[in-house]
Amino acid sequence: MNQLNPVRVLFVGGDYPYLLYLKDLLSPEKSYGLFELYSAENEAAAQPHLEKSKIDIVLIDISHAAVGLVPYERLHERFSDTPKLVLIEVNDEPLALEAIKKGAKGHLLKIRSERSPLPQTIMQIVRQRQEETAIRRNEELFRTLIEN
Repeated sequence: MNQLNPVRVLFVGGDYPYLLYLKDLLSPEKSYGLFELYSAENEAAAQPHLEKSKIDIVLIDISHAAVGLVPYERLHERFSDTPKLVLIEVNDEPLALEAIKKGAKGHLLKIRSERSPLPQTIMQIVRQRQEETAIRRNEELFRTLIEN
């Protein structure tokens, strides 16, 4: 993502009404073109998006996960460089905290509100990722200069 390219967001989950809400919330009209939303019903359907597209962040719905964190863990294991934000219902807090221990960048309640913190949270996580990447590049460059 840079100033000219929108943040590419992949929603992973089978909650179709929530997907419609996300499409509206992150629409070009409401977000000034900051986001480009992709969706996948499950972890298996998400993999081609992550392999072929440069996804900036994954929103993974763990609220209906009868299998717990298995889909999150599989995606994180295979695509650990892509930040993930888990979306939960009220009673899913312990599951969300477990996901954070396993590498998720945070969690948010799945609320449907025009004042949702989701867009700001997405931007914060993506900016943090960019800063971490820049620091790593600078450290590598500095190390190369010192060694030569």
